Formats: sequence, structure tokens, C-alpha cells
Amino acid sequence: MNTISAGRRARFVLAGALAVPLAATACGGEDAGTTSDGTAEIRLATVPNLVGWSVWGAQDLGFFEENDLEVTSLEVFDSGPPIVETGLAGEWDVAFLGSPPAIVAGEKWDLKIAGVQNEEAGNIILYVREGEVDLDDPAPDLTGKQALVVGSSLGEQVYQACLESLGMQPDDMELVPLEPPQIANSFTAGDGTVAQVWSELVERMDAEGFERLCTGTDAGTEVYTVFVVHPDFAAEQPEAAARAIEAIFDANELLKNDLDGAMESLLAFYAENGVDLTEEDIRAESERHDWYSLEESTELLSSGHAADVLGATAEFFVTKGQYDEVPEFDFLAPDIAEAAVDYRGEG
Repeated sequence: MNTISAGRRARFVLAGALAVPLAATACGGEDAGTTSDGTAEIRLATVPNLVGWSVWGAQDLGFFEENDLEVTSLEVFDSGPPIVETGLAGEWDVAFLGSPPAIVAGEKWDLKIAGVQNEEAGNIILYVREGEVDLDDPAPDLTGKQALVVGSSLGEQVYQACLESLGMQPDDMELVPLEPPQIANSFTAGDGTVAQVWSELVERMDAEGFERLCTGTDAGTEVYTVFVVHPDFAAEQPEAAARAIEAIFDANELLKNDLDGAMESLLAFYAENGVDLTEEDIRAESERHDWYSLEESTELLSSGHAADVLGATAEFFVTKGQYDEVPEFDFLAPDIAEAAVDYRGEG
């Protein structure tokens, strides 16, 4: 096992990337409009992995068009913070986001969380090398060692929950914050004792023979990814916002109920974004997510359960000094979700 010196560390700067939204209020960009035939124009943003496909897939499979929406731009970003930054500049109307940047943007400039896409604690996994850690009593083998973790992220939230579930405290290990590909590469090269990864990197770690130590589900935590609506779009075109959320859930529900029906589009999505995955890889990852339907998502938003889960994530970031306090979550938008359900019922 190797250790990583300070000179080799590459900080995953969720907090830094969100510094602009933390310090500013939303400013308008070029607004989406309406075409001559009454079709609403819409601009989209997402990320190039499985959770990001629902936005892309809704366009690819024609669900926006079916809902009288004309997509004028669809930007794919490497991660959530750039989506927040471009949203602050008014460059998109509806997007996918992980919950940490969505919470920050909701609190600071009223970004609307209008859909809960999935619960993905089972997709965030801690690995160790075979034979290096006693899985029945790991604490003695982990104490004082290095953990390679996506810092200031849902990954770190799950990492801390896993340590607590093993009877350990966060300072029992040295956390080395890295970006996900660096974690996999460094761990393969012999760095660290624990590696926290997610999504397609799980298949790589399994293939290389590393052992699973803990998942977020094992630790009893819940984490969400969400669909968000820019506050200007929500205010100016509420019906279009509802139709957009319904279209995105049409795609999301394929992940839940008909992965075969989504597979051709999924493979095209990954190919377009330079990600080399097989059908087997996609199926394996999809099984680690609890995908929600539109109706299930709406119930989570309306019942207050989504606020509780997002609140637990916010509490973690308060302890990290990333948030000043847990927000009131008045930027949750069950009204948009309920309008989407009503629109679906009219179809």
C-alpha cells in the first residue's frame, strides 16, 4: 500500500465550484420562448452518466416533442457545479443535478427542485484490497490509514456514514480528496487503503478484484439526484415546466420498468459522450439505483420525505462548513410535479 503526499492531491472542489452561486443571485440570460405554433422552447443541461441520461433520453426518444416542447439546446457537462454556474447565468431552463449543488442553488437563487429522480446510496461504494482488511472487523485495519474519497460530495457523506456504521469516527482515517477517475487509478496503483467510487467505476473496481467494504445502503443513509427548473422558467412558463418534467420522467421510468426499451438510446448517449460501457455494465449500474416514477417522486416532494432526505445531506455539508445552515427547503416545487401528474392524466 502506498500513501499520497500533499503534492499529489487533486481536490474535488464542489464548494469552490459553487462559490459563484453562494455569493450571487440569479441573473437572467436569454430566455426560452414560444414558437409561432405555440410550442414552448426549452433549453436543457445534464451530465454524461446514467443518472444524466433521462434528460438526454427524453429528447432522443421524442418525449419533449410529444409534449409540445422544442429543445433548442442540450448541454452535457462533466459535473453538477458547471450546471449551477450556467444556470445562474440563465443559460438553461430544466436540468439534472445531484442534490448538493441543487440545495445550494435552491437556497441562494431559488432553483426549483421539481423531481426526485432516484435514491442512489447503493451506487456509492467503499472498496478495499482483497486480504488487506478483515471485513468482519475492519476498524483495526483501517485506523490511521488513507481513504481516497470524492471530497465535499455525496461520496464523502456516504463515507462518513459507513465509518460510523463500522464503529469509527471520521478522523480515524486520513481522507484524501480526489476526483473519481483519480481514485480508481490511484487505488489500482497501490495508493490508499479505502477507495470510494460510484457509477461506472464500480464495474471497473469489481473487475479488478477489489472487495466491497460498505455501501450507503449498508450504512442506512439515503441520497438523491434530482430534476430542477430554473425559477424564471417556472414563473414565466409553468405549464411548459410541468410538461418538461413529465417528459423527463417518461424516460426515467424506462430505467425503472423497461431498461431494454432504453438500451439503444443509452448506448448512443454514452458513445456520444466518449464513455465506453457495455450493456452488461449499464444493467449492473441500473440495479444499484432505486428509480422513481413521476407519481412516486411527486409523493416524496408533497409528503415532506424529500425534504427530510435532502435535509440530512444539508446537515452533512453544514458540518463540513460548506453550508451556513440547513435551509427551509421552500424551493422544493411539488406544485410543478403535481401539474406534471395532472398533465399526464389528461393525455
